[in-house]
Amino acid sequence: MRKTYDIEQGTDKWFALRLGVFTSSQIANLMTEPRSKKDKDAGLLSQTAISYIESKAVEVIYGYQDSFTNAAMTWGNENEENAKDAYQVINGTALIDGNFVKLGEYTGSSPDAYTEDGRGLVEIKCPYNPANHLQNCIKLKDDTDLFKNHKQYYYQVHHQLWIADKEYCDFVSFDPRLLSSDLYYKKALHSIRIERNRELDSIFEEKINKAAEQRDLIINNFING
Repeated sequence: MRKTYDIEQGTDKWFALRLGVFTSSQIANLMTEPRSKKDKDAGLLSQTAISYIESKAVEVIYGYQDSFTNAAMTWGNENEENAKDAYQVINGTALIDGNFVKLGEYTGSSPDAYTEDGRGLVEIKCPYNPANHLQNCIKLKDDTDLFKNHKQYYYQVHHQLWIADKEYCDFVSFDPRLLSSDLYYKKALHSIRIERNRELDSIFEEKINKAAEQRDLIINNFING
């Protein structure tokens, strides 16, 4: 069952809703495969996936802990609204504020915004390092490029589309430092459209079910061990 919560990102209530939940920003951890062919053929989880699952079990057991932040994260949060404004001006369309969407008990997502046509969502990145925005503008033209250069973002976007039940995502890279340049201001915002891949929906569902089973097993072993 899909349930939507109109709650601001970064608040205590938002963090509480995400406790123990496999979310879009880290879903790529579940998509990694074991290093050995034998383990892969046996359908075993990768060490990366296991570590992520364990972190979700810890959240259930210990509850909300103070979240980690750094300069890059602060920069991104501070400039997200500016990116939305730039997107709306450039595209001549309004955006609807994002929320938290939960699909079932174990997985959820927090899209940055929705398009006013009701069909799409917007995922915004504001790179702290200018070189990263430069590379995004040069290298990212379509879905294939996003997978090649940023697998974490690729899976994040497609997971969001599945969770929110939307048809496309406009993936945005934004650097406000270019807005003051007479020569380069048009490159302050770079956007590519990613169409939903419904084959990935079923893969996400399979991965989440396996991860949820493992998460609960870890919790039960902790309680009864």
